[in-house]
Amino acid sequence: SHSSKTRFSPASMTKVMTLIVMCERLTEADLNKTLTFTSEMYDYVRTGSYAGSTNYGIDPDDEYKIKDLLYGIGLYSASDCVLPVVLYLAGTEDQFVAWMNEKVEELGLENTHFDNPVGHESEENFTTAEDMSQIMAYAMKNDLVRSTLSKEVHQSTAAGYSSTGEYKPSFPITFYSTLFGTHEN
Repeated sequence: SHSSKTRFSPASMTKVMTLIVMCERLTEADLNKTLTFTSEMYDYVRTGSYAGSTNYGIDPDDEYKIKDLLYGIGLYSASDCVLPVVLYLAGTEDQFVAWMNEKVEELGLENTHFDNPVGHESEENFTTAEDMSQIMAYAMKNDLVRSTLSKEVHQSTAAGYSSTGEYKPSFPITFYSTLFGTHEN
């Protein structure tokens, strides 16, 4: 068992910090903005450093509202839900990670450092049980973060016109919470 000071890979806890940074920087208007998933994003979450990470299964040209992507991050821990929001807010992943580490510093966490927003295993992505509990406590003070993490199932409906102008009928998307392992298959 980990001592509260033992460093380990934060995996899902990374997503909590990612959500904190996102939710503190997104405006109410941003939440209803639609982002288009590009083929570059698609390739990125399937190859390179994130090959093998959890994905929800977004395809190139799919369009999602930011608020639905947030649920995908909080409930499904999906890398392909993370990337569009990261790039929307920060322009680059490096800039977003810098914000994550600024938040770590602001919270006074001495044994936590992030080098990616999806929880990918790496030497430079670590936390401790003690720091994790502080991150969670802080996360729960933000209404948007809290609602994103605490809804076990979020039903969203995606519909609208694609960039080519064709209408896509609505289809329901259900995200199940994997962060807390609350649902039985």
